[in-house]
Amino acid sequence: MEKKDKAANLTEDEIEASNYKGSLAKGKDSIAIGYKASVEVGAEDSVAIGKESKVTAKETAKKEAKINGVKFTFKGGVSTDDKEESKKNIFSVGDKGKERIIKNVAAGEVNETSTDAINGSQLYAVTHEFSKLAKDVAANFTVRVTIKEKVIH
Repeated sequence: MEKKDKAANLTEDEIEASNYKGSLAKGKDSIAIGYKASVEVGAEDSVAIGKESKVTAKETAKKEAKINGVKFTFKGGVSTDDKEESKKNIFSVGDKGKERIIKNVAAGEVNETSTDAINGSQLYAVTHEFSKLAKDVAANFTVRVTIKEKVIH
């Protein structure tokens, strides 16, 4: 007997449906596409695409990050606080240990409040300019930095 993929049409009152050989969308208004792809209860309005991709919960979109002691503040698409109603829905293409590369991403808008994805060429342009700036600074200034009793010239 031939095996066939299963599909389900959801109404706003339905919460759970299997949509592809073992995939499961348990979160309200969520989608899971792929073998064992899943969106858990509490991760409503989220999407998991690809074999064993998973969304377990909504998350807070960070307003800031501290990297090497430097604080960065973000403005685009951030959560206003850590309360449940401020958490964001998730779009997952993998899981821990099952990460994927997203290919063929068009250049997203880059500005203070942009929520677009950026691609490798955009990131390269930024790092290239920083590299040129660092070379210019190094060529024109003598810098002495002390890090935990080690002196670097």
